[in-house]
Amino acid sequence: MLFDCDGTLVDSEPISAAVTAELLTARGVPLATEDVLARFTGLSAATTKAIVEERFGVRLGEDFDRDKGRRLDAAFGARLRPVPGMPELVGSLAATGRRICVASSSAPHRIDRSLTVTGLDRHFPPEVRFSATMVRRGKPAPDLFLLAAARLGVDPAACVVVEDSPFGVEAGVAAGMTVVGFTAAGHASPDLAPRLRAVGAQDVAPDAEALRRLLGAPATSGAPAVGGALRAP
Repeated sequence: MLFDCDGTLVDSEPISAAVTAELLTARGVPLATEDVLARFTGLSAATTKAIVEERFGVRLGEDFDRDKGRRLDAAFGARLRPVPGMPELVGSLAATGRRICVASSSAPHRIDRSLTVTGLDRHFPPEVRFSATMVRRGKPAPDLFLLAAARLGVDPAACVVVEDSPFGVEAGVAAGMTVVGFTAAGHASPDLAPRLRAVGAQDVAPDAEALRRLLGAPATSGAPAVGGALRAP
């Protein structure tokens, strides 16, 4: 089972978008937080920078990455929280022996920071954390998900992906995996669920409890999951 990180495990997208919008505006690309969320959610930093250069004619150098990294580290330390219900859900999956990993567009240090700050690192040891920096093409290409499946020795067709962005859903579908959309984080707009379905999500969960039922995970009380369990093809 492959989990995206930002906007799926941790409620980081509004924080990251606000920091990115401020830095872009200072460099002559006047985008609001909402614009950044709409344009770049689910994309890697490298892809985001390439799009900015192509569409706005502004090249973002290493100073942009340094400034963004420094500000995000501080903001995450102060404000980052897990998406409600996700620590309990991934804990129950791990306790029953389900194989879980993180496959994120973020850089490795961002993934590590996010998981550590929110306490989710105990469920995702370093060997099951996969970053878009490990592959040539990030989402919406399937490369990252295929790498994770290969490293774990699992047939892609037996994998389930949990994703909050259309780009991530597209990547999972292209990898031949079952994809579940997830709209519980703070950045989710009213139109996100139909957008996720439109690009191939088999179902969409509005919160962690609905996701638990779809994934067939046991309730945190120890009671068995009931009904609606999703199974990969």
